[in-house]
Amino acid sequence: MVNKKARITLVLASKREKSAGILKRLATQRVQQRAIPILLHPISTTACETTSDKQAVAVAYYYDRLCTADAVDTDAIRYFTNQIPATDRIPDSDHQALCEPFTLDDLVDAATRAPNQFSPGIDSLPYAIIQLLLTHVATAAIALRVYSDALLHGVRAVTAAELAPH
Repeated sequence: MVNKKARITLVLASKREKSAGILKRLATQRVQQRAIPILLHPISTTACETTSDKQAVAVAYYYDRLCTADAVDTDAIRYFTNQIPATDRIPDSDHQALCEPFTLDDLVDAATRAPNQFSPGIDSLPYAIIQLLLTHVATAAIALRVYSDALLHGVRAVTAAELAPH
């Protein structure tokens, strides 16, 4: 046992560690990182300690609320837009052009300018895949409708995660 302890101390010393206590701290830290202390249900605010089903319901509710858009506060929009200097505002003559539906060229241009290693948002599709989808007539038509609906009507497309059973 003494020989083993001396060997551990020697290995730790060669890695510039001061004591074998680092192992205990690392083990304790790992347990703390892997455990959720107490999960409170977001509606009832009671602790979800008994079953994993209750925890799963609470987590699903939390993420559903997290991904739900809040109502638009037009007074806040008006306030913040009034803070923009007149020299930096978009002229009224350009408003119509900015609110026209997207064209396929707009989507292709945006997808080709985006970095390939990033995904565009909650759909988790890499831009390279979106570029490929835009080359097919049927998927390009769907993409045009989805992006134009989002711009013109504030409609957000349903994601695969939302379709999955909870």
